[in-house]
Amino acid sequence: MKEELTLIFMRHGEKVMLDDEAEDMLTRDGYEQVQSTAEKLKQMGLVPDIILMGNSNRTQESAQGADEVLRAHYHPKSLQSLSVGSRGKFIEEGVKEIPHDAKTVLCISHDEVTQSQFAALANYKIEYADALVLKFNVKSFAELNYESVPNSPIIRVSPALAA
Repeated sequence: MKEELTLIFMRHGEKVMLDDEAEDMLTRDGYEQVQSTAEKLKQMGLVPDIILMGNSNRTQESAQGADEVLRAHYHPKSLQSLSVGSRGKFIEEGVKEIPHDAKTVLCISHDEVTQSQFAALANYKIEYADALVLKFNVKSFAELNYESVPNSPIIRVSPALAA
């Protein structure tokens, strides 16, 4: 039986820049951006069953910040398919790692290819801590593929947008 499953894709918060080089950590504003977006998701009733993240410190810090607000189950393992250099393999590979009982999943990414794929669907550039909410009518997340993503309604949630 098909059900409505929700995938929330979020970019990490603002990163620390030192001498034009990015550090693998969030600024205080970046942490607050993530928490602002998480609060908006919570107000919309979009509390994830699980939070998945890439392997960088800034995606892990973003997941911690979101979890402080959402009180979701924190997944102890980062997904390579959400990590830098994964070349946008989340829909191909990462969805297979989502637990079968999860109905709403928050994925926090660092991978620019994955971000640009989702941004193209929403027709805008994903800024720090922006989230895209996608809803699917499938049996499980493992059924998702790139053909199913464009048919999904997309909702943008951003710390920069008025509540």
